[in-house]
Amino acid sequence: MYKVLGVDPQLDTAKIKKEYYKLAQKYHPDHNDGSVTALEKFKEIQSAWDVIGDENERKKYDAQRHA
Repeated sequence: MYKVLGVDPQLDTAKIKKEYYKLAQKYHPDHNDGSVTALEKFKEIQSAWDVIGDENERKKYDAQRHA
């Protein structure tokens, strides 16, 4: 998930959120004339943010990642 967003796992949520917004804007379907590739990348970014952006989900993900 961190790799999808291109961030270090040690970053705080605010910095990760900033990077997420940059990527989401870059790959948003409205900015890419309906490109299927951009849409798939946008979905991948959104999915990663759904996990990393939620504090509880992030803790679960980090625990699984280290196990």
